[in-house]
Amino acid sequence: MLLTIAGLGVLAAYETRPVLDVDACATWPEDTTLAIECEDAAWTLLVFAHPRCPCTRATFEELERALVHRPDDLAVYVVFYRPEGESDRWIETGLARRARTWGDVSIVSDPDGVEARRFGAPASGKVFLFDSLGRTCFAGGVTPSRGHSGDNAGKRALLDWWEGEQKATSTFPLYGCLISEAEACCERR
Repeated sequence: MLLTIAGLGVLAAYETRPVLDVDACATWPEDTTLAIECEDAAWTLLVFAHPRCPCTRATFEELERALVHRPDDLAVYVVFYRPEGESDRWIETGLARRARTWGDVSIVSDPDGVEARRFGAPASGKVFLFDSLGRTCFAGGVTPSRGHSGDNAGKRALLDWWEGEQKATSTFPLYGCLISEAEACCERR
């Protein structure tokens, strides 16, 4: 009984401990190779994800709920980590198929997580919202804890930007597996 309680405590601590996040970029990185132009839309949403991380399902659930309220001038990109040496077919998973159901969304392959590092996305599930000038409006997570969906301040802040209610950059805790280690991380759960 005591071991069960201790195990549940360790699991709860793991699920509610945010990733030690690096500073997100304040503006669109100049050295990025992503062929995305922010000025093509009023808003650009980037989601960095590991295509095989089960924890990222919760991020996708929250984004699906948020995207129901998406503005017409929002460009959405899901940037999937891909190990160096693997083909782009490696990212074709249930998460990629799910992202394609969101409507007008572009799926991008990120070999060895180079772009994730450039943008400051250390873990799967990091979300960015950029304005048309390439300034970061939102950076962080949209889930209340690792692998769990539900109402949370991150998703609310993202919606506030779309509704014109936010004025300052919003940053929120990110709960997720390290983007290059997400498969192994989630297998240990």
